[in-house]
Amino acid sequence: MLPDHGFIRCRRCYKAKGEEMCVGRGSPPAWRLEATSAAWGSATPKVMVLGFSKGQRQSQRLPLEKVPFAGMWPKLTKILRRLSVIEPSDTVERHFRADELDLHFGSLIRCSVAMWDPDKEEYRKSGGQILERFLKDPDCRPMAETCARTYLGSLSERTRLVLMLGNSDEYVDRCMELMGREHPDVRRLNAVSYGNDQVTWVHALHPAAQGSYLKQWLDAMPTTVGRKLAPAIDGIRLSGALDSSVAEGRPAAAVSRVSQFRKDLRGDHAVGAHGMSLRQSTLETDHWGGDDAEARPRQGVPWNYTE
Repeated sequence: MLPDHGFIRCRRCYKAKGEEMCVGRGSPPAWRLEATSAAWGSATPKVMVLGFSKGQRQSQRLPLEKVPFAGMWPKLTKILRRLSVIEPSDTVERHFRADELDLHFGSLIRCSVAMWDPDKEEYRKSGGQILERFLKDPDCRPMAETCARTYLGSLSERTRLVLMLGNSDEYVDRCMELMGREHPDVRRLNAVSYGNDQVTWVHALHPAAQGSYLKQWLDAMPTTVGRKLAPAIDGIRLSGALDSSVAEGRPAAAVSRVSQFRKDLRGDHAVGAHGMSLRQSTLETDHWGGDDAEARPRQGVPWNYTE
């Protein structure tokens, strides 16, 4: 189950005393982990929002509510608005509270992860494909599996959507493999989504993305990055998380509606390069509230994404 709002005293992976441990090959070892775990918001959420681990800025001495995604709040707000996870007038930092009911924030790896950079001769907590390389390294697999089992193995009945920040093809594949160990019935839904009858995992752009990537994604531009918005929107729609009756576990007819939508999507469309079911469609969704044109998906953008 998910932890309550606050710092987490988790030391399942630490064999010795102290708040740090190093793992991996090489000298210095390839990886350093710091036991600085925390959680924000609801322990029984409708939607979880997970980064990879606490970065350099988030690892500084900050008040608890200032820690999550520090330095990225404006970008993360745009991402969550674009996916209708929060309202167009809402901001993400309003939800980093103990009395939050519907959202949970944290990271896939609850500890802070740093990777040895031989060029700079220091440990770094970002860059260098740290997300993908950590999950790929066999020396790190036990820690990743422990985190998945502890915090994602048994989820609340209310939880319908786990929004994963980071959407490179390799990261999506590695995370799906990791979730599949805890949930053997997980199946690929599209380029950035996978799930079972209860929960859907959807990968979105990480707010730390540099350059024009955020604009490409937000505007669904015809680029590798931009084409990943549409399947994210469809994945969220498949989850039923934005349908309050489904997210609250009632009534059965609403759950059946989402399940049928999943079957329709999987059953009569081609399979793409990564083994995912794809379809040629336009972005049409009834979950975009309000009259904010900029917050709506661009119509007519196909999402038969392959790479």
